Amino acid sequence: MEFNILHLGSGSKVDVILRKATEHGASEFPRRQLQPMTTTVNAHFASPEDVIIAKLDYMKGRSEKHLADVAGILRVQGDALDRAYLEGWVAKLGLDEP
Repeated sequence: MEFNILHLGSGSKVDVILRKATEHGASEFPRRQLQPMTTTVNAHFASPEDVIIAKLDYMKGRSEKHLADVAGILRVQGDALDRAYLEGWVAKLGLDEP
């Protein structure tokens, strides 16, 4: 299940995706990262690797926008990405197949 939270004043949008009862869901939850949303509010966000995995999974037969998002995450995160984790889940979930 997923839904969006919109801030009408700024146009900011947050995608809220509930943890899936899967092996990958169990793996990604402890990897979440606490980040500031405002000067007084912090929130947990999925790791960049898990965002990439989710976008690759979601885009099967869908929008190319997710592919552009993945390319942007790869470019911004660079060597900070846990490539072994990312590549392992991409292979395990069959996301490396056309």
